[in-house]
Amino acid sequence: MRRLLGGVLVAALTAVGAPAVAAGWTDAVNVSGTTLSAATVRTPADFTCTGLGLTGLTFSWTPVPGAVSYTLRWSGGQATIAESSYTTGALLAAGNATVEANFGSWGVSAKSAQKGYLLLLGGVAICG
Repeated sequence: MRRLLGGVLVAALTAVGAPAVAAGWTDAVNVSGTTLSAATVRTPADFTCTGLGLTGLTFSWTPVPGAVSYTLRWSGGQATIAESSYTTGALLAAGNATVEANFGSWGVSAKSAQKGYLLLLGGVAICG
């Protein structure tokens, strides 16, 4: 619709279609306080590896408070475990490894510093 009002053309628009509907929230939430806190998530420290004769290569690290498990990744494998050490079944191996702490649904830490490793037959390990 258009009208001439005081020498100025005024256009009036009429919305066509269904009216907007607000989402109906049915869950009650109690909110108190207005302070948000940040937490520092520690990365597993003292990440090392050693050779164990004919049984493979053992990776170990310092446990992280609050972690429910750890994910260890190495060249050729991955394991999620509750303990702070893991032994692979490899007799000859070379590559890089990292570990991260898992905090359940809360999240995951950053990966540890990468460790290079070399395991020779007889359990001689070089870990750097």
